[in-house]
Amino acid sequence: MNVKNNEVGKVLQWTINDETGVPVNLTGGSVTLYIKRQDGAVNTIVLTLNDPTAGKANRTQQAADFLPGEHTAVLKIIEAGGNTWYTDSFPISCARTIA
Repeated sequence: MNVKNNEVGKVLQWTINDETGVPVNLTGGSVTLYIKRQDGAVNTIVLTLNDPTAGKANRTQQAADFLPGEHTAVLKIIEAGGNTWYTDSFPISCARTIA
């Protein structure tokens, strides 16, 4: 995923699928994005479930979400029944931009 640190208001969206590629019904659940920054700090962001039956979660980017650099992230998914699982880690690259 590539983002720019000055794109405040941009909507970032994820679709959560099971191991067979079918969207997970997130109704009554939650999705949290954990971003491990280069300095070792972890940014925790609770995503909005904008279409939970289709497995869709999003975040309207805020100023403090991403610092410029290469980061690693995972999503934590909690289903309504309490089943909790994590995605494989994935890279997030944030470009420094000049406003």
